[in-house]
Amino acid sequence: MIDYGVLEDCVREHLKNEVAPRRMAVLEPLKLVIENWPEGREELLEVPNHPQKPDWGRRKVPFSRELWIEREDYRDAPAPDYFRLAPGAEVRLRRYAYVVKCLGRDTASGAVRCVFYENSKSGAPGADRYKVRGNIHWVSARHAHAAEVRLYDKLFARPHPEGLADLNPDSVRTVSAWLEPSLAACSAEERFQVERHGYFKRDRGGCAPSPCATAHRCGSLQTAVDAGRAAGQRGTAAARAPRHDGQRDRVRRAREARDARRRRRADALCLDRPARTIGAPGGPRPAIGEGQGQATGPRCLCQNRRRGKPPTCTPPSRAH
Repeated sequence: MIDYGVLEDCVREHLKNEVAPRRMAVLEPLKLVIENWPEGREELLEVPNHPQKPDWGRRKVPFSRELWIEREDYRDAPAPDYFRLAPGAEVRLRRYAYVVKCLGRDTASGAVRCVFYENSKSGAPGADRYKVRGNIHWVSARHAHAAEVRLYDKLFARPHPEGLADLNPDSVRTVSAWLEPSLAACSAEERFQVERHGYFKRDRGGCAPSPCATAHRCGSLQTAVDAGRAAGQRGTAAARAPRHDGQRDRVRRAREARDARRRRRADALCLDRPARTIGAPGGPRPAIGEGQGQATGPRCLCQNRRRGKPPTCTPPSRAH
């Protein structure tokens, strides 16, 4: 049975740089209101379709007073190493937007309140003086469109399942998300990368009311440990989460393969080295009591032998 992580690695390798353009979407939405942004003001930000492929062109992403952000990007009482939105904290709205300062949450509507700095727009003169550690993605609440998104995970909770009792109850999860406007015109089975979330594909069947009302995640961006570190959770329990059984198996197999390669190299060195004669030019110095011209076996060139440890190579017919 092939581990699920192997499939995800293959999907990422295929989609990462050659197939999937970058897009933004919010899967668990929380409203963000920029209080000092004028009512009715809108901006179109030019964003590359792929940061490493300028020939793929650019697209325009609308920015407005009200935005959708991920629910996990705000905390009322954050940990010391939490670098996203919290009362008094500053973050940058990614993809050429502004730096905002959080004022807290509105108790009536539940929306997060913040203010923005006019001269902090990415690429603008003076924007570099704003040093922030957090960077979160967003979509404009006025322009984004709703979509049903299905998030797939491992089918079984154990790497070696024995029956239906080992099924993973969270192997598929459906969420109501908000997608950026460019995804409204995506074609059937079109593939794209949603920043911070993974690789998605539009459902092959048409779904009303939106042209892209259903999308499926066909692969994540990285492991849960790396995702926690990238999101600014270094040192937390999430970042130090233990490897699951599939990861342990892959690490163990990689170590075993590495040790086997080392043993084969050591065996080849011992068996391919021609036998030398004591006293012959280039041969080893004769020991006390040994006669000249006495043949010896092949020399062992193992690193362990030179360090005074038991050799790793065990030639079947020639002794060390």
